Amino acid sequence: MPYRKPLDIIYPTTVNVERFHEIVVSQRGSKGYNSPGLVDVGIEWARHTITYHHPSPGLLVRAGALMFAYINFHAWADGNKRTALMTTAFFFHLNQYGFDITEDSPDFTLEVAKRWIENPTAQPLDEIAHIVNWLRPKVASPGLSRSVGRFMINNTALDQKGWDIALKPWIDRTSKRIELLSFKHPTMVNTHSHPSQS
Repeated sequence: MPYRKPLDIIYPTTVNVERFHEIVVSQRGSKGYNSPGLVDVGIEWARHTITYHHPSPGLLVRAGALMFAYINFHAWADGNKRTALMTTAFFFHLNQYGFDITEDSPDFTLEVAKRWIENPTAQPLDEIAHIVNWLRPKVASPGLSRSVGRFMINNTALDQKGWDIALKPWIDRTSKRIELLSFKHPTMVNTHSHPSQS
């Protein structure tokens, strides 16, 4: 995966993340927050916090940081791991890459959460590296249609309703994939994790 300058990377917004969480808990789960202030934690980790620990992080490392934070810092009472998957997939989508949410995704996110909970000396960079190694073979290079999408993202001034319409096919396809996997692999790890280290 080619290196991208930090200014070339597009990040999800908290509105996107909240929407993805609403979708995954509407499929299965309960609404509610553990800490509303943590809704932007994944974005913050991907955009800024990782740069304090990793020199010049590329897209994959930033995606690993995003996924790590949403899995482990528990902004919501339920659906954190599924929201992490959908937000990570969207992060890749925004940046012209495909992300294949594979059959092992629910088990992997559960493993990440358990490792963080059960190991109080776990280091975020080690966990992020573990996530990056898992992500790498699941990320596809951009094609022509993704380049057109990137052009639209960079050069279109849509309001929220316009973006909802433009992103509907991606949201529908991705949310159906997550729903299918959540019923095949129901996971329950909702104990609180380490406090946020952001």
